[in-house]
Amino acid sequence: MARLAIPRVRIDQILNVGWKVLMPLSVINLLLVVVMHTGGLI
Repeated sequence: MARLAIPRVRIDQILNVGWKVLMPLSVINLLLVVVMHTGGLI
């Protein structure tokens, strides 16, 4: 029976992904919504 090597994810790695990936995506999303709203597309 083969054992899978499951990588251990630490809390600081999750926080790092949150700040470096998810935060910029959310800011871009917010800016897109504001631009579309002021442009009359929504």
